[in-house]
Amino acid sequence: AGLVLAATYSDGHTENVSSGFSCSPTDLNTAGSQTITVTYNGKTTSFSVQVAALSVTGLSIASPASQTEYYIGDTLNTAGLSLKAVYNNGKEETVSSGFTASADLTSAGSKTVTVSYGGKSATYSVNVTSPSISGISGSYSLAIGCYKNLSVTTIPAGQAVTWSSTDSAGVTVNDDGTIFANKLGASSTVSASFTYNGITYSASMNVNVPTPSFSLTRTSASFTTDIQDNDYKVDNTLCWLIDVERPGYTIDYSSCGDFGDRGRDGFNDLLYGEWTTGHMAGNVMTVSSGKLYVTWPGGYEQIFTLYYNGQVIGEKIFTVRLTLTMHSADSGNIVRKSHSTSAAQVTSIPKGKSGIEVIEYWFEGTPFVSGTYCWVKVTYNGKTGWTRAFHWK
Repeated sequence: AGLVLAATYSDGHTENVSSGFSCSPTDLNTAGSQTITVTYNGKTTSFSVQVAALSVTGLSIASPASQTEYYIGDTLNTAGLSLKAVYNNGKEETVSSGFTASADLTSAGSKTVTVSYGGKSATYSVNVTSPSISGISGSYSLAIGCYKNLSVTTIPAGQAVTWSSTDSAGVTVNDDGTIFANKLGASSTVSASFTYNGITYSASMNVNVPTPSFSLTRTSASFTTDIQDNDYKVDNTLCWLIDVERPGYTIDYSSCGDFGDRGRDGFNDLLYGEWTTGHMAGNVMTVSSGKLYVTWPGGYEQIFTLYYNGQVIGEKIFTVRLTLTMHSADSGNIVRKSHSTSAAQVTSIPKGKSGIEVIEYWFEGTPFVSGTYCWVKVTYNGKTGWTRAFHWK
């Protein structure tokens, strides 16, 4: 456009020509000085032009990338990104490749993505979120023998979580996050963690297993005495059966900790009591079916006198100490001990009123002489048996 030729004809006249000629080359792809040849009516002429390099004079975002949400450490994804490039020759072009893009995705927050092409740049924003794990924190008390399923939420969702316990003997944690209180007094840090882009994220809580407290309710503990048949004799020692009103016990549930997924009823099902008793001589016997089988070594503790007419006179006031030891069935741990003490005297039982009948008796030795035992054959409630009644010192 704008080119005008001066054409001289054979008759000698000259005229300006602005059309009807051709130029070569028409594609100026090489920067620098270029010679343009003009042809008109079989004649040629030429002129020189200076070809400037093609360059981008403007760059903008035509379409943003499909992914604009990231987590720390992710790799920038430019899929779907296209640019609008404006050149120095006035042309515009949509560019979807050949560019470079960069952004700092190592920390959370709004980040700028810089896209470079042809010496120009354009930007767009993305959001970077820090991965995290939540759902456990602080301290938690779990009752002995109980369990609790802990759950956590991970960002991003669905991460593979690893569970751990600093005291795996006292507090066990399974791969699914279920913790078990195995040992009284245990204190453990239970942690859940996952790794994302080479960085580990974790949450933790302190789990302790408190020692529950319970108290025995002191009762008036009534004592009655039954002379039993021979089956109850122990090594030729008088066996005295005492009916005891067993003390009750009250658990302070607030001292136990949380009962977790087992619940309080489940916790109660775990516990079992082992009752024991001791008298003033220090022997220890087990309570069975609400009765104390209490023995006194013959000849050392004269607890009653049996007269020839069959009358039994109690002579000793003795003390019985009941101890209840609570256990957890799951772990066998002793949960707590408590005790109650009661005192009673062997009741005087006159012949004919108590149902005790003396059938016969004999002395192992000389009566009323030191070292002699008195054996008595009695009946009571349909039972008959020999028992060593007393010993002369």
